[in-house]
Amino acid sequence: MIDLLGLMLPDNENLTHWQGARAGRVLVQKCCSCMQLRFPAAVVCAKCGSNSSEWVATDTTGRVLAWCRFHRGYFKELEEKLPYTVLLVELDSGIKLYANLASGELDTEIEIGTAVEAVFEPVDDQLGLVKFRRLHHAKET
Repeated sequence: MIDLLGLMLPDNENLTHWQGARAGRVLVQKCCSCMQLRFPAAVVCAKCGSNSSEWVATDTTGRVLAWCRFHRGYFKELEEKLPYTVLLVELDSGIKLYANLASGELDTEIEIGTAVEAVFEPVDDQLGLVKFRRLHHAKET
């Protein structure tokens, strides 16, 4: 199993999220008491204090809140990917995710508010990554 900066270790509390990405779904925790969605995973709900939760699929579309482009390798595992873009995306459900721009997506300026959709990149036979690409709408005539 790959260890991407320690995020995908078998004992990581967010492992279900990475497994969901391999299956083509964005999985997040949902509090069984107040129904609040959350990511990353937490033992206790920040809204109501309940320790009862389940993993559920959530939206795969959202909008870019912020982004940055890395030109320097701060992590050995990512040096071969330089330069790469990291997005902060707010999904339609309200969940915020940090993720990379999808492979093959033009790495040009990204406007804040750009509509995006999740794409899923396999890491191995069990795990995947959620990445995002611009959502292109047909032009009206």
